[in-house]
Amino acid sequence: MTELSFRLVAPASWKSRVEGASWSDIALLPWIRTTKPSANHEMVDSILREHAIKPVELVEADHEPLIKSLVAAGVGIGLIRGDLASIGVQKGELAFVSDLREKSRLSFVYSTSREGDAAILAAVEALRAIWQCP
Repeated sequence: MTELSFRLVAPASWKSRVEGASWSDIALLPWIRTTKPSANHEMVDSILREHAIKPVELVEADHEPLIKSLVAAGVGIGLIRGDLASIGVQKGELAFVSDLREKSRLSFVYSTSREGDAAILAAVEALRAIWQCP
């Protein structure tokens, strides 16, 4: 139904450490991600594979708001939704690690046998309004 953008962020106090840092330098920092199975976990794994790095320390959190809080508190770097990342940067809590952007698709899945069901139609309509999609 919609696509979300994610950004890799660090504590604002680490801005000078991460600005222009190589991926091998970034691997030396602690990373925070969600537990399996989750889109966040898969996106972080994809970043690590793509850049051929293995962080020296990985911390797992159970949801994205906790990742943002842990990053802002100086625990490590993490991948969070772009809108939350931008707000955190504007507030001086976070710093972007790179220009990297990951995408994740949000879907609403239901049985085709319930396609005409009033509850399903209402849910789809509400989600389209919330996610601002056609």
